[in-house]
Amino acid sequence: MCSEKELRGLRQYGIINTYDDICFYRGGKSGCLNLLEEDKILLPSGSPEINKYIQELIENVAGYKDENIEYLHRAIFYKYLNINDHTLPSIVFYGKG
Repeated sequence: MCSEKELRGLRQYGIINTYDDICFYRGGKSGCLNLLEEDKILLPSGSPEINKYIQELIENVAGYKDENIEYLHRAIFYKYLNINDHTLPSIVFYGKG
């Protein structure tokens, strides 16, 4: 850990590099830090099988309601197939516990 003053000095003297124009969205940008090779992602099969523990987790957090389970499946699949789409809203889980 270092103080703010020490951090400024480290950046000023090039010990800690400063980077401009970096991003995590590949989209053809040269400054992209995303190491994920999107073309090597497995595509969903025509007959998907969900691990029983993952299915149990999804059902549990969805309150065992079919419409919630369906929404979670669709949201996960959509994000999986559209990795760079940042418009998918966050999902907030709220429980009584």
